[in-house]
Amino acid sequence: MNKVLLMLWVGLAFSGCANAAFIRGVDAGVSTIGPEYRKYVETDAKLDAESKVLRLRTLDELIKLVGEAKK
Repeated sequence: MNKVLLMLWVGLAFSGCANAAFIRGVDAGVSTIGPEYRKYVETDAKLDAESKVLRLRTLDELIKLVGEAKK
């Protein structure tokens, strides 16, 4: 799932003129996957604190980028 979020983030970050359909698709993916992924990261005992911070920061940045692109 981390790879999926990374691919969505890279696609959004580097799409200089992101079209509305792409943004809607990424938004739908983040809205669906994001909460479940956040819960997984927060509760996975195998992840150390640094890994959790990095993963949650990446998710938050993706959510922020999608929000900005929707404006």
